[in-house]
Formats: sequence, structure tokens, C-alpha cells
Amino acid sequence: MNAIVITKDERSRMASIGTARNACKRPEMSRRMSDVFSDSEVDVLGMMGEYAVAEYLGSSVDESIHMHGDNGTDLTFKGQTVSVKYNHRWRGFLMVEERQGDDIHSGLVNDLKTDLIVLSHGKCMPPKTCVCRDSGGIVVVLAGWLTRDEFISTASHRDLGLGGRYIVTCDKLRPMHEIWEL
Repeated sequence: MNAIVITKDERSRMASIGTARNACKRPEMSRRMSDVFSDSEVDVLGMMGEYAVAEYLGSSVDESIHMHGDNGTDLTFKGQTVSVKYNHRWRGFLMVEERQGDDIHSGLVNDLKTDLIVLSHGKCMPPKTCVCRDSGGIVVVLAGWLTRDEFISTASHRDLGLGGRYIVTCDKLRPMHEIWEL
């Protein structure tokens, strides 16, 4: 298991970026639905996942803020574009939102525009208290990764109450150390 400890100061910096990114979005552009986290909190958690993966890969986090979101790429590694997904649940699913026009059987998944996709997750185990909202440091676990083609061929379609999602369970992910072989 690969885990990155994010200090309170690093967390504060990622929270500032995530909050600023969320503030730039038009309300009608927000697609997130969560009974647990606000849109802003989801952006902050995503930034922590991005930061942890960037630290592991020796890459840098894209700290830019755009008026209408980003282009779907969180960072690059060895010339490959990388999307990072964060799930606050321990060993949670790697999920990509289903969008209108998707056809996963022909490889069209509009919300997955990168060469690689990485799942990072927290240590929350509902119904216990969620530790992702703590204001101190946090441990982010790097669960694993897949190429875009591997994700498309492995994902199943489910609606977990948030609309359609393409999901892959942690046991189907490549171990993080294999990413160095690219």
C-alpha cells in the first residue's frame, strides 16, 4: 500500500486551490451530487488526491484556476496525461461519471480524457465518523491505476444514487509501483 501524508499546511494550500476552483464554476455546471460533501468540499478532496499522486510520481500539481473547470488532465507523468480520482471511503470505487453521448463499448467516455487514471482514497469507513473533514493532516492512500483502455474494458456501469457511473473496484487496479514501468 502506498500512502502519502499530507500535512496541515499542505492541506490548507490544497483547500485554498480547491475552494477557488469551485468558486469559478457557474452553478449550472456543477454535476456533483453528494449527501456527504458540498461541491467545494469535493473539489478540496480532489485536490488532496491530486497532490498525493503528484508527490508519489515526483510531478507537480496543476494549481491553475479556470473559469469553466479544467481540461480533464490533472497532471502528466512520463509524457502520459493522468486523471486522479479521490474516493473518501477506504478501498472505495474508482468512478467516472456517465455523460450524455457516452458509449463505453466503443471507447467513448467523455469524462475520461487522459491516458492514465489513478484512484486515491481516504481512510473513512462509514458509518464511522469521516476523517476527511478534519482540519489537520490527512493520509491519502494510492490504491492503484489503469490505462484508459484498461479502465474502459474493466468498468461496469452502476447507479449508486448519484446518477450513472462507470466503476472499477480496487482489486482490479494495477499496483502503483507498476506505473514506474511506463
